[in-house]
Amino acid sequence: MARLGTFGMRWVGHALGESLLQFSDLILSFICSPKVLNKETQALHLTFVEYIDNARHKQFFETEAETSLKSHFASFISRLVRSFPLESREVLISTSLRDNLFRLFSEWVGHYRFEPQHGGQYKLDQPLTTELEFQALQAMCAVLTCGRCFESKSLLEDGKLYSWLNQLLDSPEEKVASLGRETLVLLLDFNSDTQSLLDWVVGRCYTGSKLVAESCFMAISTIFNAKEYPCDHYISIINLTLLNTGHPKAQVQATAFHLLLLLDKRFFCLRSPILHDDVEGDGGSHSEEPSLDSLLSNSYCRS
Repeated sequence: MARLGTFGMRWVGHALGESLLQFSDLILSFICSPKVLNKETQALHLTFVEYIDNARHKQFFETEAETSLKSHFASFISRLVRSFPLESREVLISTSLRDNLFRLFSEWVGHYRFEPQHGGQYKLDQPLTTELEFQALQAMCAVLTCGRCFESKSLLEDGKLYSWLNQLLDSPEEKVASLGRETLVLLLDFNSDTQSLLDWVVGRCYTGSKLVAESCFMAISTIFNAKEYPCDHYISIINLTLLNTGHPKAQVQATAFHLLLLLDKRFFCLRSPILHDDVEGDGGSHSEEPSLDSLLSNSYCRS
């Protein structure tokens, strides 16, 4: 009888999980409907918030056998966040729920797990991520960049988020490194008043591995091209850009020249004939700044 009871509970849990999967698909199919958001706050409607919050507490996530349910839930959260434009994400999900989801998905990502007490470098000689681990990692990054960082202390100097972020950027897996680059750009965008974040990114351009240094510089270029980004130490940005005009990669070198022109106009209000002619000679006007959404869709992994 006890065995039957245990089996019955497992069956009920699995059936409930399948129902949750169907409901999450239904939510995504109506995501463009105005009824999905609260009219006054523009946050997700309470019905959907309660569904997400209740789903993360379900016991079927605690068993190894329910990998498909975990994978589907992680994919649902990632797709949900990405379906909204950047300007709508700031109030989409509450800070506490984002924090809880981030920690839940961190349990599913294998060696990319976020470890707040980790003081050194993560090991990179690990097996490749499984489908579940990568989907959970995408979900982690989605909730982390759905507005301002939910724990501002993590972005202070020597904040506990940086070693984890560095691990993504330095990953030997291109899909993970690409996700890390996109996440870095969005962190810069949503936390533009946190100078320590920009300082860390600039610092890693000098002290990080070749892959991390290149990714950090390209992230700086992306964010400065998309908006008039706050910057207290503009000389350090200019010096970094000048350094990368001599980068061995043609793409990075060209990016540095374009950024140098932009910085020249912004900080010195001058039109440099040499830079201007050189940049426009490459094929077009750069008078209209692209949106960050369009830059990300063209540059980084959106799968």
